[in-house]
Amino acid sequence: MNDLMGNAYAGRLSVTDFGAKGDGVTDDTAAIQRAIDTVAKRGGTLFFPYAEKGYLIASPGREFDKEGRPVRAQLVIPAGARNFCLEGEMPCSLLYSYQVRPRGCEKFHFTPTRFGRETMRNTTLHSTWDAPEVHDPAERPWAVIAAPEGASCIGRFSVSIVSVKNLEIAVHLDKNKMYPTTSAANFHNVSRLVIQDSQFCLDENVGDTYLDKHLLENPCHTVGLHTSGDQNDQQILRDVAVQGFKYGFVLGEHVVADHLYVHNCEQAVVFHDSSHLSRIGMLVAQHNRAILSTTRDVLFGNPPGPANVQVDLLNFEGGQTTGVPPWASHLRYGIYDPGNRLRGSVTWHEPWGENAFPVLGAKNFRVERFGGLPQRTFAGAAFKPPAWHGVNLLGLFCEPTSSNDPRADGRFHEVHFRWLRDWGFNFARLPMHYRNWCPDDDWSKFDDSVFDKIDAAVAYGRRYGVHVQLCFHAAPGFRILGWQEMPEQLRSSPRAQAAFCEQWRRFARRYRGIPNEFLSFNPLNEPCGFSEEQYVKVFSQVLAAIREEDPERFIMLDGNNVGSTPVPAFFDAPLTGQAFRGYTPHAITHFGTTYVAQPAHEPCWPCAPSPDDNADSWLWEQPETTIAKYEGVVPADYPMMIGEFGCFNKIAHETALAWMEHCLKLWNERGYSWAIWNLDGPFGFIDSGRADVEYEDFEGHKLDRRMLDLLRKYAT
Repeated sequence: MNDLMGNAYAGRLSVTDFGAKGDGVTDDTAAIQRAIDTVAKRGGTLFFPYAEKGYLIASPGREFDKEGRPVRAQLVIPAGARNFCLEGEMPCSLLYSYQVRPRGCEKFHFTPTRFGRETMRNTTLHSTWDAPEVHDPAERPWAVIAAPEGASCIGRFSVSIVSVKNLEIAVHLDKNKMYPTTSAANFHNVSRLVIQDSQFCLDENVGDTYLDKHLLENPCHTVGLHTSGDQNDQQILRDVAVQGFKYGFVLGEHVVADHLYVHNCEQAVVFHDSSHLSRIGMLVAQHNRAILSTTRDVLFGNPPGPANVQVDLLNFEGGQTTGVPPWASHLRYGIYDPGNRLRGSVTWHEPWGENAFPVLGAKNFRVERFGGLPQRTFAGAAFKPPAWHGVNLLGLFCEPTSSNDPRADGRFHEVHFRWLRDWGFNFARLPMHYRNWCPDDDWSKFDDSVFDKIDAAVAYGRRYGVHVQLCFHAAPGFRILGWQEMPEQLRSSPRAQAAFCEQWRRFARRYRGIPNEFLSFNPLNEPCGFSEEQYVKVFSQVLAAIREEDPERFIMLDGNNVGSTPVPAFFDAPLTGQAFRGYTPHAITHFGTTYVAQPAHEPCWPCAPSPDDNADSWLWEQPETTIAKYEGVVPADYPMMIGEFGCFNKIAHETALAWMEHCLKLWNERGYSWAIWNLDGPFGFIDSGRADVEYEDFEGHKLDRRMLDLLRKYAT
């Protein structure tokens, strides 16, 4: 040990001198900690020779250091360390796969994404320990390496200077959870920090093509690199990368960064406080939900403050146009600064994709597009929907445990969006049953895993140019079939109304920042049994709940009484429209169904009741009569839509086509949007089961070409 200390005074020791093996099998935690303790006493460099298998860090983290200071780390830089450097053998090759390529990608000469780390000649400290889950953002995170909390300045520094060079610190990705619970490096309590040619990442790819696994939204507040807190001396970062955490970089003031690289984080670069100036020369961001952001509350003990930041150049790929996971890291915000705390500027460039940079807040921050090109602005209050023409897709239409309908298979299929694009449609409504996120009907619970399926649909829509509209087909206290039998009624129950609003609040929070060009909400399918007063009360509440989280979301309201009655109280509400149904006359559209009254005989088109029918029955209401209910009431420029229409497969095919063309002509003349119920199934044109249709074989399905061609005629 005396010889080792002599070398330490000379400025450099190797972890192998203390027994570290670097064989990927032996737990090197204790050996590396001994080396850190020795070198940190006097300062100098602790060297990590390249080891192909990496240095295994398997021991559990410690809550406190030897003196009882909070630290929460597997490896601890002891308090009082003055000038201490961790150095690997060569600069890191930066980062791993950032997307999960789809099945069949081989035919396009792409390699499928598979679990199993890619070969990179990096000097790696590889943690296999899963930290306890921490869901409180104010708590100290568990990390692979950290300095303990001290008492110096606001940053509570305990260590003077730490340098990291040529090292990769990799945390464990639990492939059952598909998110990490451990952070990589917490240097919050280091007063001066220098990091170069290093990366902080996961020990696995972000997913696997053939296992249908990919990185999920993280309930744990993990961070790749947490740099020095307030009143630090400086933070110098050069060629530093992070990947796969909830937060990539958490930064404060005095940041000077030459080149930062960040992938697959929910928030890529987060500033809590930068009273003194911080500057990033080049920031490369691929597949992050938000790129530049500020904290909303205390994060890891850092109170929010002003953020004086300049980002010279930002080059990013959003991921939202690729239609491939991880969905948790698809771009929603270029800047997320709801408190308007950022002051400074950024110049951004997107080499391909939407060439748009969505911003929330940041009223004091200058945003410019590289080359002086015009910036796309996302529609807010001025948004007017185009004419949407498309279908209803039923992936989450039924309760998850009760459906025998193959269309309601619990997911949405990319191929359907591709078909819609190829056929010239631009719209998909997704009617969903709330039991998909409240499986046991406990309205106080919400299973966030459903968002993974909906995220996929939203991403497919953006990839193929298909607008997605999210709809609750069944909600707490209401479903259209059997609503009278529900023990608590949405129209009258405060508990049901509160649950309805809270669920939509979650959806609004989840999809805040996605432009109206790509996404809209339809809060409830076919409200029925509501008085006008009850309707106005309930839907005013849900609009307010959505607007709390997403003030600029376009919302399409179904009219009252199964969409047959307009509600003038909402005509002046910004960013709203109203939808009715295209099922009149029901004698034709629902002929042969078991849940609607039937005419005495099969009608044809044009139709009229037979002598055996009640001519005054609602079954015989004509399309023009339905339109007239709205046409004389709705303002001329108010968005209108037919959210569903179609004919059940028992009516003659010629009758269905003749009726359908009559309706499409009426709706298009008025500029109404429309969506057929549905793509596939007895009301649709794929696998519809009609006895009198000569179907065309189409990608393993039966296609009603005549009906498709008719719809396409009016969708152009």
